[in-house]
Amino acid sequence: MLTNSIVDAKKISYNYEDQIDFPPNKDELFYDAEGLAFYKGSLWVLLAFVGFIAGFLNGLASIGGLAVAVYMMSANMSMTAMRAGLILFFFFTDAYGLSWLQGQGLVSSSLPSLLIIMVPAMLVGNQMGATLFNHIDLMLSRKLTLGLLSLLATIALFSALFSTLA
Repeated sequence: MLTNSIVDAKKISYNYEDQIDFPPNKDELFYDAEGLAFYKGSLWVLLAFVGFIAGFLNGLASIGGLAVAVYMMSANMSMTAMRAGLILFFFFTDAYGLSWLQGQGLVSSSLPSLLIIMVPAMLVGNQMGATLFNHIDLMLSRKLTLGLLSLLATIALFSALFSTLA
């Protein structure tokens, strides 16, 4: 219990009922707990599966741009509002990310020159998007975008799975 910045900690002793030696022999290493939690008077053993779920949910939370794009493409809003919302979202998340990286000293001195090199590609892409924006069907745009995002998410998922197995 936490009261006035003083922690009243109690030692909890725990062992598996069939675990005789600690640490056990390597061929008897069946005890894979991520942690313990005390809830409603009971001690809960958090198995490795809990860590897997936590990592998976953390991964989902870390793909904010994908989730926001899927949400906005699925919402009943005009293309203009959707495009403006996505542009603002990515602008602010990128600005925040860049300022955080700068604050951590992780921005290279070569970044400005790389940004200058990328400006022409950005301008061409922006012009293409603005031109196509007025000539593409709303439903077709949503279907193509959601299909592309699904493909990217699938590729990212398989890439993560294969990298953990390797």
